[in-house]
Amino acid sequence: MKKTLAVVGLVALSAGLFVVACGGNNAPPKEDFPALGQPATIKILSAGEGAKAPLRWKAQKGIAEKMSMVLDTKMDITAGGQSMAMSMGMTMDMDGKVLDVMADGSSKVSMTVTGASMKMDMPGMPSGNEASDMLSEMLKGMTIEATMDARGGMTDTKVSGGSDLLGQMTDQMDSSFDQMAIPFPEEAVSVGAKWQALTTQESNGMKVRMVATYELVKLEGDKGQVKLAIQQFADAQTIDMNGTSADVKSLKSSGSGNMEFDLARPMLAKAEIDLKMDASMEIMGQDADMKVDAKVTMTPKGPIADAPAPEKGGEVAPE
Repeated sequence: MKKTLAVVGLVALSAGLFVVACGGNNAPPKEDFPALGQPATIKILSAGEGAKAPLRWKAQKGIAEKMSMVLDTKMDITAGGQSMAMSMGMTMDMDGKVLDVMADGSSKVSMTVTGASMKMDMPGMPSGNEASDMLSEMLKGMTIEATMDARGGMTDTKVSGGSDLLGQMTDQMDSSFDQMAIPFPEEAVSVGAKWQALTTQESNGMKVRMVATYELVKLEGDKGQVKLAIQQFADAQTIDMNGTSADVKSLKSSGSGNMEFDLARPMLAKAEIDLKMDASMEIMGQDADMKVDAKVTMTPKGPIADAPAPEKGGEVAPE
């Protein structure tokens, strides 16, 4: 029984902290995906109807705004003949900044965690204020920086600060940061346009290929809205779950949602995304099956008080 509970706890912790690291079937060819750490490969599916223009982020040095990210997760886990339902709610408050803008329109951006809280209902894990305090101690002060080109491609992502207990979680933070800006196609587009972003990620030791399909449903000046559909793919593999080896047998995952953007404010999109995952793995000699329903909400909270006024620059001329 103790072994079963340990297996359940590992699976639950992995699902709660790394919910986007999952997979599915019917993947595009592996050679279509970029190498790990490289920007997304963008494929245009439709350019839309009517007058078209390229979508480009128009970063301004000094833009600084607050953002809140909420992750609500429900899990059903079966291991060793035991079934358990669990839930977790996590909130992170962050400060997003454009640190610099280069002549080619690329920019250096950062996101710093200013506070975090958590509510958990998991066997063997702390709950209430204890869990919230533990998470806040781990994450507060953690900063993620990256270089983003005018189309939203991310490179040179690095994580600093926060608690040493973060360990493997920093890989997942890298991936989450990359997904906070919408990547745009090279081609000029109009409302109705569709494109795909193919990325390769690694989280908690698991290598994952992700396809995000965007549809431009609204565009007024620099502000717009896209519909988002997500599929994630992972080969059978052995991963390290918090110091314990786990054999991933099968994974299926999909998601959908909406994102609003302002081209003058990269990395500060408003989003609501629903994710579903069904996974089967072997941990500590026991089979474990997991079903996860998760909802991710990102909400801009307004300018940071006393931040320097933004500087114009870095805009890319229309094509």
